[in-house]
This record gives sequence, structure tokens and C-alpha cells, in this order.
Amino acid sequence: MMKKTRQAHLWIGIITSAFLLMEAITGLIMTEPWLIGEGTRHTEMSMDRGAGGFNSQQGSGFDGDFQPPNNIGAEEGNMVPNGRMERGGAANSLMGIIRGLHEGRLGNMDISWVIDIAAVSMIFLTISGIYLSVKVLLRQRKAQKKQALKAESQS
Repeated sequence: MMKKTRQAHLWIGIITSAFLLMEAITGLIMTEPWLIGEGTRHTEMSMDRGAGGFNSQQGSGFDGDFQPPNNIGAEEGNMVPNGRMERGGAANSLMGIIRGLHEGRLGNMDISWVIDIAAVSMIFLTISGIYLSVKVLLRQRKAQKKQALKAESQS
């Protein structure tokens, strides 16, 4: 029973690691687009820090009249005529806190460096975990071949 549990853990870990690695890398690129030659996070697209609505800035892909699809974000704050959120609404809600964390903000503090460190750590841990798992699999295969040869020689 324990052997099957370890095998399941190994394979689930390898498969999940591939997705975790992808999420960590793409998340790091989203917060630091300069890593792939794009502009900085602050000039490409910035979120209104207190509300979760879009702000148009130089270099962003949005014009000043960007309208989000209907009903998106309506529950997090007060929509104003141009489709942006008013300050307040979402900032104090759970969704506002979650958005802030994903933008690298905790209240009024800039914690983007913490998010970057976490992403780099996840990338390192995932790659090293995959490497160690592959070593275990190769060792298991070698042991199985050795057992098969031993069984054949005894026959």
C-alpha cells in the first residue's frame, strides 16, 4: 500500500509541477514584462490601486475610453459613466485585497518584490522537484531491470 501511495505521489507531483512551473513563469512575466523585452509593468498597464479599475497610461494598449464588459466588477465598487471604478468600493472588499496582492500591493504598500521572490522560489523548487523525481524514476527503472536480470539468471 505504501509503495502505491509513493508512486501516486511521485506521478501526481511531476504532472502538477509542470503546471506550477508554467504558472510561476507566466506570473513572473506578467509582473515583470521587461524579462521578455516588453515595457515595465508600470507603463504597460496599471490598475487603479484603490479600486481595481483600469487606468489609461502612456504605452498601454488601452485608450482612455476603455469599457469593461457589462457587469464585470459591478459588485466591487461604484461604476462611473466611463466604465471605471470609483475609489473605495473594491479596495476594502476581499476581491479588492486579492486583486491588490496579484498586482503586488498590500494596502498602500508595494510588495511586488515579495511576489517576484515567491515566483522565482516556486520556479526553483519546481525545477529541482522535477529533477529529483526523474532521478527517483531512473533509480526505480534501474532496480527493476536489475531484479529482472536476477530473476532470469535464477531460472
